[in-house]
Amino acid sequence: MKSDLKPCPFCGCKEKFTAEIPTKRGKRYQVICHHCGAKTGRKKTEEEAIAAWNGLRITNSEGERDSGAREGDKIQELDRYIS
Repeated sequence: MKSDLKPCPFCGCKEKFTAEIPTKRGKRYQVICHHCGAKTGRKKTEEEAIAAWNGLRITNSEGERDSGAREGDKIQELDRYIS
């Protein structure tokens, strides 16, 4: 399952882990980058967390793909996936 994870869109790191988080409503899962700490929101299944991670993309303020995005753009993009 971990091999399905794409590199971190923020720092390019290939080392990530899937965390299993116990909550009052049951287990939740999220993917976290070892290097920069970028993470998905808490998801009901590991598959949902992986799909959310693989869907993360850096975009510029116009919504276009930007490999040289500014730090503010990176945070804005990550905020969209933390729900």
